[in-house]
Amino acid sequence: MKERIFKIGILEMPSSFKDVENALIAAKDTQDLNDIIEAAEKLENAKLDAQKLEKERSSKQDALGNRIDEIKNRLKKSSEIYKKQAKDAKSTKYAYLFDIDTGELDKKIKNLEKNLGNTDELEKTEIEAEDIEEIVSNLENDARNKLANLENIFNAAQLSGEEKNKIRNKLARMRELIDNGEYINALKASDIILGDLKKAGGGGDNSLIILGATALLIIAALVVYMFKFSGKKERPREFKKLKKAGD
Repeated sequence: MKERIFKIGILEMPSSFKDVENALIAAKDTQDLNDIIEAAEKLENAKLDAQKLEKERSSKQDALGNRIDEIKNRLKKSSEIYKKQAKDAKSTKYAYLFDIDTGELDKKIKNLEKNLGNTDELEKTEIEAEDIEEIVSNLENDARNKLANLENIFNAAQLSGEEKNKIRNKLARMRELIDNGEYINALKASDIILGDLKKAGGGGDNSLIILGATALLIIAALVVYMFKFSGKKERPREFKKLKKAGD
């Protein structure tokens, strides 16, 4: 029984195991029938304890396995979106937001199963998944806010029929990009649409408001991003940040 318990990773034996050892020693010394019966009863109790421990351990392993699958799926999904945004952001003003080493992300996803018994490492990886999800979520929110602002300008603008149709189609395409998770391409499209509105004379003061808001959003995003990945953000536990490209 001890080997069975050791095999599932439990090093501290239940007290019933010690009771069996003591009862067996007593029965061997006395050869008394009552002592032998008592030893047999204690042995049965110890077997029940062993079965209970094995069941609890199996349940914990199943729960941990499910947690690993959940974290893996979250990290895989968010990292795929992140990598797509990073690729689309190259050589744009949004490129600075994407300096996480995506190869490191892939490695973490691949090695998650190895952390079956390392809950601290799992918690760190879960936090990293949350950070990636937050970056992606902020990009989506930024794109949707800009779309809403552009639509307000468009609806208030005095445009010719041809200009109206052209910009309306571009706004529809921008919405489609957002709905498909192409947030950087949507943000790039917003710059083009704003330029079209200004050329068509539909920008006015609202265009300046959007331009100012856009600049503030970019600066705010940079500050949040640098603060997050510099390790200064308070966390319930120590957080090992992801490696940056070139490290």
